[in-house]
Amino acid sequence: MRDVRVYCVLLCSLAICAAKICKIPNGGAGECRPIEKCKPLYDLDNKPYKTEADETILHQSFCGNPFNPNIKVCCPPRSQWTNFRIKPVLFPDHTVISTPAISSNPDIDRTPYINKDPDINKIPVPGPAVLSIPDRNDPPDVIINYNQLSHQNEDNNVKEEISTSTCGIDTSSGNKIFGGEATNIDQYPWLVVLEYSGGLLLCGGSLITTKFIMTAAHCINGINRPPVFARLAEYNITSFPTDVVETDGGGEDSITVTIIPVEKTLVHHEHNLRLRTHDIGLVKLSRNAVLSDFIKIICLPTTDLLPQFNKKTNFTLAGWGSDETGGASDVKKHVMLPFVKEDHCKRIYADLPLLNVVCAGGEAGKDSCDGDSGGPLMYEVEQKYIAVGVLSFGYRQCGIADRPSVYTNVFKYVKWINDVVEGRIPMN
Repeated sequence: MRDVRVYCVLLCSLAICAAKICKIPNGGAGECRPIEKCKPLYDLDNKPYKTEADETILHQSFCGNPFNPNIKVCCPPRSQWTNFRIKPVLFPDHTVISTPAISSNPDIDRTPYINKDPDINKIPVPGPAVLSIPDRNDPPDVIINYNQLSHQNEDNNVKEEISTSTCGIDTSSGNKIFGGEATNIDQYPWLVVLEYSGGLLLCGGSLITTKFIMTAAHCINGINRPPVFARLAEYNITSFPTDVVETDGGGEDSITVTIIPVEKTLVHHEHNLRLRTHDIGLVKLSRNAVLSDFIKIICLPTTDLLPQFNKKTNFTLAGWGSDETGGASDVKKHVMLPFVKEDHCKRIYADLPLLNVVCAGGEAGKDSCDGDSGGPLMYEVEQKYIAVGVLSFGYRQCGIADRPSVYTNVFKYVKWINDVVEGRIPMN
């Protein structure tokens, strides 16, 4: 019996040591743990009637993986449980966003969500959600000045144009031969994570101008409706606001996420959710992104590259989608995918029309997966990355041999993209 007790104590000690340290909204250190194991927040979550402050502190305390239905919160030390105070960090004109239900049905495949609401585009996008920020006594390099960011490089009267001279340049020294490993902290600086109501991170996208993001249409008009925020310069989705990684030389690199509210969204006018056709859309930010080593623009194709692709062609896909463990990746990962001919793809997905698409993948263990939707299929030409595709859908189970994923062929929509960006086609 004594051995059993010692073993249990050891297990508990290991569990505590393994817990992730996080920052509670009011400052100080906490532990990221399941909400049912954090009594003050669990009790608060189960209150039949919650105040706005209650909802806000719960939202700010969220620290788990957004793709996981098991909610985790940043729990204060036990010594503070008895005098726990509801004191969220507030910003002017904030809106508290409720969390939608998350389905854990294992039979749901990666089919785009079908929304039957005909008035979906009439629903206003919620205002900025309240996010946890560092205490004012934190070191300067982790403090985000939201008021300053909201006015940097902001000029709504400037006509947007898609740049071709400075786009697609990745100055990272990261390895370009890979099969699902973590990227360098500064690789693929045009990648964007789209955040939805309740803090859910469900899709990716790519920055194509300082104010526009290209993504999949089903990431805009799916069941979760339009995204409310875009997260740029993101690396580890479970830490906020600054990610720190060790370098090979023993030093450290850090990156601080930039969160910009979404102003408008638009899906292609011919998009059909059921048939998965014309699966492309645009997200307009409420202000211009400030370009840096960690935030850059990807190139769009100026010619039709599809006829050049063959069995030796490889693409790059990067994002935070599900990995080999079955859960979403905490950090940005990348994988190299081979080109697949369209006729082969049509045999796999014979019940779908597959209009204007590029197919890639089909190697065991290497694939896009849940959470990668909307991200760019990247093709490198003369040391520049071009977004030749936008991830639309894939086979029910990820990483199955001879089951490629399907990407919207971006070149077929470049004129439409330019017309929207330059204002010739109005957004919602």
